[in-house]
Amino acid sequence: MKDPWIFWLLFVAVGLVMIGAEVAGRRAERQRTEQLRAVASRLGLDFSPESLPQLVERLAHFQLFLQGHSGKAWNIMDGLAGDVKVRLFDHSYMVGSDDQLVHTWRQTVLLFESARLQLPAFSLRPEGAWDGVAGLFGQQDIELEASPEFSRAYVLQGLDEDQVRAIFSEPAVAYCTRHPDLCFEGWGQQLVYYHKGRRMKPTEIPGFFQEGLDVLDLWIQKEGVAENLELIGLDLGG
Repeated sequence: MKDPWIFWLLFVAVGLVMIGAEVAGRRAERQRTEQLRAVASRLGLDFSPESLPQLVERLAHFQLFLQGHSGKAWNIMDGLAGDVKVRLFDHSYMVGSDDQLVHTWRQTVLLFESARLQLPAFSLRPEGAWDGVAGLFGQQDIELEASPEFSRAYVLQGLDEDQVRAIFSEPAVAYCTRHPDLCFEGWGQQLVYYHKGRRMKPTEIPGFFQEGLDVLDLWIQKEGVAENLELIGLDLGG
């Protein structure tokens, strides 16, 4: 008669552990939201913790937002740097289904929008990221013959190969080669930057912003972006 009791005790113990983990996770999320709110205030950005489904839908032309299902965007920071609209947010999506192992991917995403961006549709990610996922561009990988180190480090895809090759000038290729773990995508007047599967800690947000601005600077038509950032009081010093 002892065995059934042992079984039920184990069942209850596992249930309590799961409930405890859920409570701890929710508490951590609340703390993260409040810390991000404080960061947004210091950077001079508006902040909303609420999920914004229409944002994910509006960005569905990007490879990142085509992955998995149940996409979500929340903890959203908004601001303007001159004519450059900046938006930073937590993003997640799920892969798998109820009868399979379900995994949730989470990352911090930085979105830039400006009329001074004129980009072909393209996606850049490290070799090995999303292997086997066809996505928007199929299994395409645009090789840059003059830059074998870059081509070994990255998968570069796009709707128009000639246009994509044209924007990957020598300075752009050199920058990406020096930073081998970049993920970013362009489409018209939009550029998104992220690290796949990584949400930035609140203390890392200023540095993440600076990384994104460095990428933006590769392609935006120059009118003094760095100076324009002062208009929203972005303090990226720490």
